[in-house]
Amino acid sequence: MFKKLVIATAIIAASSSVAIASPCCANTGAPYVGVSLSNNTVGAGNSYYRGITGNISLGYGAIVSPCVYLAGEIFGIPGSGSETNNTGQGSVSARTTWGYGASIIPGWYLNDKSMIYGRLGGTVSHFNGPNSNKGGWHVGVGGQTTIMPCWDLRGEYTYTEYSRISALGRPQSDMFSLGLVYKIA
Repeated sequence: MFKKLVIATAIIAASSSVAIASPCCANTGAPYVGVSLSNNTVGAGNSYYRGITGNISLGYGAIVSPCVYLAGEIFGIPGSGSETNNTGQGSVSARTTWGYGASIIPGWYLNDKSMIYGRLGGTVSHFNGPNSNKGGWHVGVGGQTTIMPCWDLRGEYTYTEYSRISALGRPQSDMFSLGLVYKIA
């Protein structure tokens, strides 16, 4: 997991140096709405699932001191499309079909348009195979850069570990996301 975090952070930091100036919401607190697509891999025991999910988020973020950003965010995952749904012999599917959660997002501005950030919070997801809703915690790293006034591009890696499901084990998720954030002025 640490290697994935380092690689994702390096890619995001290297790609976040190109941006267009954004006078909108630049140095003030602002609510925002975001949409993203994610490649999500969930594994537990002999089962794993890989699929594309859509995410919708609402949050409020602000610069709390020079270069330091802090946000709170709620999100929903309304559905998923399956790429691979592999169940081992005698196992049930690890596929998740919907979810929701909340995160605290501390960040560090690299310049006036780009930042790197961490994500820490909780998630609840519905697992199709055992027909069970399970909660878990998540941690992630990402980068966000302004692409035009009030619009940011966000890339992120998030790791989630869920509570134990008797028919499945203890599911874990690796999610890579790319999306847009609109800051409401």
